[in-house]
Formats: sequence, structure tokens, C-alpha cells
Amino acid sequence: MIRPIFLLSLPRSGSTLLQRLLATHPDIGTTSEPWLLLPLVYALRRSGVYAEYGHHHAVAAINEFAAHLPHGKADIDTALRALACRLYEQATAEGNRYFLDKTPRYSLIVKDLMRIFPDAHFVFLWRNPLAAAASMMQTWRWGRWNLDGFYPDLYTGMAAMIPASKRRDRAIHCLRYEDLVRNPHSELERLFRFLDLTYPPGITEQFGQVDLAGRYGDQPAGGNRERLRRASVDGWIESFSSPLRRRWARRYLAWLGDERLEQLGYRREELLQRLPRRRWGRPYRDLVDISQGELRQALRRRILRRHAPGEKE
Repeated sequence: MIRPIFLLSLPRSGSTLLQRLLATHPDIGTTSEPWLLLPLVYALRRSGVYAEYGHHHAVAAINEFAAHLPHGKADIDTALRALACRLYEQATAEGNRYFLDKTPRYSLIVKDLMRIFPDAHFVFLWRNPLAAAASMMQTWRWGRWNLDGFYPDLYTGMAAMIPASKRRDRAIHCLRYEDLVRNPHSELERLFRFLDLTYPPGITEQFGQVDLAGRYGDQPAGGNRERLRRASVDGWIESFSSPLRRRWARRYLAWLGDERLEQLGYRREELLQRLPRRRWGRPYRDLVDISQGELRQALRRRILRRHAPGEKE
């Protein structure tokens, strides 16, 4: 049976770049972003879902059904694992040993993945979180504020990924985007060694040829081949030129805290010092965008609470 590799990161953290690099190896198959396991895992979660059928009733019914199985919920995990691995195998070429599943919002279910797939490899790709946030704005709203739509990633996902990446009883490998860009060969050699694979020659020239067809494939614009030298490490700074964005950045780094940031390989004071000073950007536009975003986020939370009354994770 094919063995999964789960690539976990914040959106816009360089995960597609790393996915292409890994997919140059003949033993690794992949597709753009499957998202396959999110609804399957959430089928047993009491909160976080609003559906026409009444999700919390479905969870109660599935739990009752699981009670009649020989091994309870463990039998559901076994069935999910077999289903996913069968589909991963069908999505790859004959002879592939691994299927690389790069779905950023798997950060929300990382603990479940580690339980359901005890033999999988887990690769955590960290990036300066402010750089990732800036890239979210640049990629999906041409630089305007849109981070309310990524609160599940920035908060819930990060709070789940960081402790999961420190577990010692799993096949886990962590690397930083900045290190990958600056020292690609040494970082990739370590990663392929972790996967028990030979480091393929010419990987940094061939990875742009990997086709990730599909809506979430993040193809290079105009068909140009990606190059590591084009990857930006410092381009995020200008995205925090307004006082409201700097305020958000300071609050977010404070929420992450020194300990968690150091686990990722960053220092809060250094990131704060790099924020622009006395720059105003477009504060009025940011005020409107951020206010609307906070309202949308409040409405999302209210809807989810309303449709899961009295339920807890």
C-alpha cells in the first residue's frame, strides 16, 4: 500500500514550491491539493461545520453507529485510512512509493491525521508568519486586507501544528522556508534522507516542470518556470506599512508568544524590529477592510455556535 506524506504549513508559506521539489522524485506522486480528508474527519467533529442536513445530529448518529463496530471508532479510522490510501494509489503512477498530500487546511486536523495514519510521514514547513500573512494579501486580494478569511489557519491551525510537530513518536521533519530558499541543496538532502530516498540530481532545475493541474495547483503565471532565486524572503515588510496592519502584526506575534515562535525558529523582537516605522500606507482603506473582516468573522463564529448548540470539540 502506498504511504502518505502530509505537507503541513500555513497557506502561502512556500508549500507549493516544496511540493514541486519533492515531486521531481520518481517515487513520489502528488496532485495539486486533494482536500479529501477534511470532510471525512469533520464527520465526527461536533463543531466547526454548518450543513443543510444538521451536522450535530449526524455526528451523534455516527457515534451511535461506531458503538456497534467491533473496535468502535478505531474501525472508522481503519476504513478511512484504507479509503484514502486506495485513492492516493489510484492518483499516482505505477511504482510510486509515496503520495504527497499538500492541503494547507489539514493543519486543522493534524492530530486526527497522526492517529489515522500512524505510518505516514509528516513534513512541517515553517515560514515567518508575517511573511505568510503578507503573501495571503498579495496573492488573493492584490495587497488589500483579507486575513479574516485565514483566521482558521493563522490561529486554530497554528495552535494545532506547533505542538504536533514536536511529538517524538512520529515520523516528523521540520524545515523553514527561508532556509530552503537560501540553502536548497542541504535542506533537500536532509528531507530526502528523512524519506529514505536518494537525493535526485538536478532537482533545483527540474522542479518547475512538475505539472500541478487543477484549480489549486498554483501554476506559475504565464507558464514561466519557477526558480528558487525568485522566491522572496523580505518582500513582506512593505505589506505592513499602515499603522493598523502593524498593530495586527504586534498582536498576532504576541498571541503566538516567544516560546512558540522560537520553536519555529524565529524571534519576536527581530520580527518586530523589521516592521516599517512611521509609515501610513492607506489607513482609511485598511480601517474599512479590517472592520468588515472582523464583522464577517464574528458572523461566522455565531453561525457555527448556533448550529452546534451546547457542543464542544
